[in-house]
Amino acid sequence: MPVASANSVRNLLLTRSGLLSVAAKEDQLPHGGSSEELILAFELELGAVGFVVSKRLRRRLTSCSPQELSELLAWMIPALVAHVGGNQKHTPLFRKFPDGIPVNTVDLWWSKVLVHFFQGDNQPCLFCDQN
Repeated sequence: MPVASANSVRNLLLTRSGLLSVAAKEDQLPHGGSSEELILAFELELGAVGFVVSKRLRRRLTSCSPQELSELLAWMIPALVAHVGGNQKHTPLFRKFPDGIPVNTVDLWWSKVLVHFFQGDNQPCLFCDQN
């Protein structure tokens, strides 16, 4: 079994659980870290991809240097965009909705749910056995 890298574990914690670890700097006062404008800009960047910073995380971010915030954002944005599908082109399933809905919509719904919960990344399709 391959050993997961620290970055892949970090990505999984962020994208699957919404968890992010930012080391607290007890010796640094909040005003010794990043400015309010940088924290607001950080929040706006995350908001642009559909995510909001918690109060607890915001408090931790105030102790980060501008360089640390920049590195954190440079890692987070691509990971979150890939997670929400922002890097994918959306093709509607039913182009002429509500017309053209198949008779077996319930079967189609169940197959989509099963694929979502049971098919792993880079695994063959559960129904057609193709990649």
